[in-house]
Amino acid sequence: MLYQPLNVDDDEIRLISLAGENSAEVSITIEHVSLINPPSYTALSYCWGDQSETQTISIDGRKFQVTSNLEAALRQLRADGCVRLWADAICINQQDTEERSKQVLRMSYIYKRARKVVAWTGLAGSGSDGAIVLIGNLAHIFDGMVSATEAHEKAGEYRSTAKAMAEAQALAQVDMSLSRDTESWSAFSSFLDRPYWRRVWVIQEITVAREVIVQCGQERVTWVDVTKAIRLWNLATKPEKSNDSTLITRHASINTLLVFHENAYANKSLALLDALHQSWAALATDARDKIFALLGLTYDCANFVPSPSYKRTLAEVSIAMTISAVSSFRSLDILPLLGQGCRGKSSMPSWVPIWTDMRGLRNEFHIRYLRGNARVPVQDLDTALNPPSGLNPRITSRSRFDATPGSRPIVKFEGSVAVVSGIVIDSVHALSSSPVATREMATTDRSAGHESASLPNPYGTKAGIFHALWRTFTICGDWSLIRDDEDYLTNLWSPKMRGITQRLAPTVFSWLNHNKNLLIHGHTLRQWIEDFKWSYKPFRKILSTKLGHNFFLQLAGGGLMHALQCANQYTVIKDIDAALRMDFQLLTTLGGYVGWTPADSQNGDLICLIRGCSVPVVLRKRDEYGYYLIGASYIPGFMDGERIKDLSDGAWTSLSLY
Repeated sequence: MLYQPLNVDDDEIRLISLAGENSAEVSITIEHVSLINPPSYTALSYCWGDQSETQTISIDGRKFQVTSNLEAALRQLRADGCVRLWADAICINQQDTEERSKQVLRMSYIYKRARKVVAWTGLAGSGSDGAIVLIGNLAHIFDGMVSATEAHEKAGEYRSTAKAMAEAQALAQVDMSLSRDTESWSAFSSFLDRPYWRRVWVIQEITVAREVIVQCGQERVTWVDVTKAIRLWNLATKPEKSNDSTLITRHASINTLLVFHENAYANKSLALLDALHQSWAALATDARDKIFALLGLTYDCANFVPSPSYKRTLAEVSIAMTISAVSSFRSLDILPLLGQGCRGKSSMPSWVPIWTDMRGLRNEFHIRYLRGNARVPVQDLDTALNPPSGLNPRITSRSRFDATPGSRPIVKFEGSVAVVSGIVIDSVHALSSSPVATREMATTDRSAGHESASLPNPYGTKAGIFHALWRTFTICGDWSLIRDDEDYLTNLWSPKMRGITQRLAPTVFSWLNHNKNLLIHGHTLRQWIEDFKWSYKPFRKILSTKLGHNFFLQLAGGGLMHALQCANQYTVIKDIDAALRMDFQLLTTLGGYVGWTPADSQNGDLICLIRGCSVPVVLRKRDEYGYYLIGASYIPGFMDGERIKDLSDGAWTSLSLY
């Protein structure tokens, strides 16, 4: 028998001893050691590669198949004089699912205790040696940029100015290098495109390591120099602003490593939800590893995965994670905020998140909301304008909504069905175009569609409707600011603001054009924004009236302006852009309310409140029985318990979510 059981009480692991330096076949022996006081060893970080391409090695005299990439790494490390090594494909019995599951939570400790980690990116390829040399040169330029920044600061320059001057000098050197040696730059780009950099386990292996040596064939460079080169590459190419999907994915993969590494270096604690979002571009042979590989890096992993198990399918792991998260958060918010709804092609229930793909601004915002790091508006503008304790910008925002105040989650999980306690309060009556349709048909007007003039007006007056539209457009915006920008909404169709919108937020510009004829209570969206000047007093005007027209100048002179950061004419545009990038569309309900709803909502979908859920949810009736969960909606008038004030317990009913 090749593998002997590990002694859990002694915290045992297996190590490889490389032998036969000049032998044609890689020959190794396996020893058991305790992690409590292990001998010096190197941990190998690598990409398994194509599992159909294998090579034969010898383990304790027995033939053993490993992938070609691992065999090449073992052969090179043997030539480099490596004595003891840890490599997962050999040191963990891959046929024993119970052992694999137990080792998941020990992986970070194994790499942390290693003397060094070798990041094997693969055999040398065309130009790869030049790429390694270029990394060293870029690291040198980066060091010079840091030194120049410090020198400019010592000479009396402001930090921002000093940094800009140093960056300009560094970028000039980069441009010169690029013009002189295009082959090395092309090779560097190819080097960053290697599969190794997208492997999810690499995140943990590099993050926790004491020292990392990046190796490509025989050539080596330190991970520290690689990070410097990447930062300079980001500065020069600005990949985050690119429309090239390949460049965006590469940028996301590489920057994920930088972010995790910087957090570890600064001893910043990391939540699993944040880790899942940041690592969306990472790849894994086994999809479950996109979750399991992050557990050793996060402080709250037990709240989601108390005990990782390879005996469970991905669907079983995902459902169990969701149920554990509901219990840990003591809230059902995670179901509508992160649940896949009808967007995913997965066979999993609509209320279960696609944990292995948490990309996008919507997930980012909802993760911040779940963790209490988002800022959302207070109940109404009057509270912000007349705070009981005097002028206090903090009261314009809070960390969460409260659609069902005081309610506790009532839920029963029955396999793939979640039975919750809820109530239907409204339904979707009319929808704007989705952001996707806007991008595809940017020059086409939205037809009038549903006439909503006869709908009830729950906001009381036309000014109330206008205020609700402003609240809708800004509801997921930046509420760390004092939001006094309601009057800026009326300027969106002015020639100046249209030019600014087209330049800064082309998606918003197209969306407004495409939906300008959308009817809301008898008027088009353009008419509501452009033609109606409602008799409200914006926060800015009230402050100037109460405190004098020189109030803000006095604050600025006293150094307090930074404490009262106000919204400006661009803030509403940014907020609408954020909502569209989160794939929301504007809706009107049968009850006359306006708000945002997920892009895959349909006319006739139901708007419900669920006990233990702080936001309204959109449900769709199934042909058979029960409902699909579409997602969360943001509708002024539903967000603060307004619709359940007079409800009796008997009004709530059981809703089965599939």
